Amino acid sequence: MQLPIYKYHGAGNDFIVVDSLTQAPPPLTDAAVGALCDRHTGVGADGLLVLEPHPSYAFALRYHNADGRPGSLCGNGARCAVALAHRLGRFGASNTFTAYDGPHRAVVHSPTDIEVEMHAPAKVTPTPEGYFLDTGSPHLVIEVGVGLMGYPVASEGVILRYDARFGPGGANVNFVQPLGPGRFAIRTYERGVEAETLACGTGIAAAGWAQAQKQGLVPPWALTFDALGGTLVLRYTGSELWLRGPVAAVFTAQVEVQA
Repeated sequence: MQLPIYKYHGAGNDFIVVDSLTQAPPPLTDAAVGALCDRHTGVGADGLLVLEPHPSYAFALRYHNADGRPGSLCGNGARCAVALAHRLGRFGASNTFTAYDGPHRAVVHSPTDIEVEMHAPAKVTPTPEGYFLDTGSPHLVIEVGVGLMGYPVASEGVILRYDARFGPGGANVNFVQPLGPGRFAIRTYERGVEAETLACGTGIAAAGWAQAQKQGLVPPWALTFDALGGTLVLRYTGSELWLRGPVAAVFTAQVEVQA
């Protein structure tokens, strides 16, 4: 089966994006998704996004992790999906889409600058390592005082990612280093990818929310996060939590998919 795809990345967090708004949805199995996302034998990506029609929203977003299994919310993936919907003429300067955790508003500041409204976590749970919270996906946030660039993210992340305290699906693990007032460096070990990614949108939302609670920040506030793949800003108005950062279209292609 020939499948048209788009490749996008949001601050280095890269995705295969499938348009099912203007064409029939592909019969993709989890195994086929995993094969496409494989960086050695497939296209290579941190996950796969499918944009589907919805009667009440601009589109519905379906997300699969790089291992092929259905995933929860992906913040950078959502920003990439909005960029493609805008490119296809299905999303104006602002609109609303729906995802795993419900509706999200988004603003297209430019085709390469997309902001998505996130859902503020219901609670923040302190742990011996840091904080556990859910921003559409479950995250453990750990503050590292210094030396984040040399920190063993992979070896530490893979242990904590499967910790039974975080439920049967485990959690993403974020390591954060303060750089100055309102600015942080962040590195994330992502479940489903089972490796470090260059950025994680829900991870930045989790890290920012945890820091705001820890510091007792009074809204409106904005925090800047330097990920390996780029810089993103999380801001909170007092009622709305927004994630803004860069998006880039990489290429379009036709790929052969085994049914």
